[in-house]
Amino acid sequence: MSSKRNHSACGLKYEQALTLIQELKANNIDANITSGDVAVWLLQEEIALAQAICQRHGSSLKKGDTYLQDYQKKKR
Repeated sequence: MSSKRNHSACGLKYEQALTLIQELKANNIDANITSGDVAVWLLQEEIALAQAICQRHGSSLKKGDTYLQDYQKKKR
């Protein structure tokens, strides 16, 4: 069984991020808003669908920590 990995979608206004999260969750993809972007946790087989959804909302999906997670790690 594969595990979920961190991804993030950025470049959206707050209202756009909320709409993106609603669509991701409607497709059973775990996503939450963070400070500055959207955190998305994906299985390997969910990546293509999540990328397509993000593109429809004017965002790109990147692998790895969100900006906030990355900042918090650097502060430690």
